[in-house]
Amino acid sequence: SPETHDAGAKHGHILNHKVTPGNCFDAFIDQQKKDGIGSESIVTLQEETTDILKHCNPHDAVGNDETTHLVVGYVQSGKTMSFTCLTALAHDNGYRVVVYLAGTKINLLNQTSDRLEKDLIKPSAKNNKAYKLHKDPKEDECEDIVGHLNLSTKPTILIPILKHYEHIARLTKIFENDDFKEAMANETVLIIDDEADQASLNSY
Repeated sequence: SPETHDAGAKHGHILNHKVTPGNCFDAFIDQQKKDGIGSESIVTLQEETTDILKHCNPHDAVGNDETTHLVVGYVQSGKTMSFTCLTALAHDNGYRVVVYLAGTKINLLNQTSDRLEKDLIKPSAKNNKAYKLHKDPKEDECEDIVGHLNLSTKPTILIPILKHYEHIARLTKIFENDDFKEAMANETVLIIDDEADQASLNSY
């Protein structure tokens, strides 16, 4: 099971805000049960996912210091399931944008995008309102992203990108767009680095 470390509290404080599971989290857990995940593993997944999000900034804590939370897991230990479950819990708790650094290879980007589609969007027609997937978006897709942010249903925007400076720079331009900044004026962004051992910044 993943071991977690809080490495981002600049002034030594540890975040631990209230996290409430909702419909999307419950639906994800129910699907894992149907897929044959054992009861002990389900409880572990629920507890660890909740603990991870508790250590992240709340969705509306724009005045807080940035924080980094490291989740360490063995190969084939369920890391992808962990961050997919985390996404469902993040939606239930008001987060509007989740970015996934999906590795440096196209196949890893496709794998992450397909998994998000399969586990979060396809299981129910209701999920089309809960999530909007924008895979490795180009700058001209900013209008569509802003349009989804402004929907009354408040979907969570899922943005898997390649972990490559050109792709990160492209996403940065979208985030610097005035319309995007207006739509996200009071919101934080959750960034998940799926390959934290590959070409990542020092977490401190």
